[in-house]
Amino acid sequence: MTNLIKMIRKTKNNKGFTLVEMMLYVVLAATVIASTVILLQEVLESRIKNQVVNEIEGQGSQLVWLLSHEIMSADALNNPQPADISASLELASTEAAENPTIIDLDGDTIRITEGADAPVSLTSSKIAASNLNFQNLSNDETVGVVRFEFTLTYFNPGSRSEYNYSKTFSGSANIRR
Repeated sequence: MTNLIKMIRKTKNNKGFTLVEMMLYVVLAATVIASTVILLQEVLESRIKNQVVNEIEGQGSQLVWLLSHEIMSADALNNPQPADISASLELASTEAAENPTIIDLDGDTIRITEGADAPVSLTSSKIAASNLNFQNLSNDETVGVVRFEFTLTYFNPGSRSEYNYSKTFSGSANIRR
């Protein structure tokens, strides 16, 4: 019996970890590492989503301003006719180099053509434009009022959820005389 007590005391004085303690520390460390990896992945996905939203919002706001500016700067509205809706807008100008100014949708790109110049893309290659519509709201009292609407969608290269974003923009402007 005394040998047993001596052996128990001797084992209590040994330095180091038991197998159970070691397994507990490994599981705890793995949990901390896994939580950190998941958190970092969520932060990166959120960052990408914010970039996508900012790109769509920025280009949409820029297009609304540009379309409004072009309409207000025009001298006359050639197309669409009053009460009509069209996928393209044709504006007349007294400047020969800008006459006519045509804004339309080519595939998934909104573009502007001024006079005989080549069309210029108004949207980036990262964004697909669709549903471009111009409605002539002119009547006897208000001439040259145009309402426009378009949808911008971010290209999703690998069907990843953080790249899914689409927004419809609209506005209206009238020709200043």
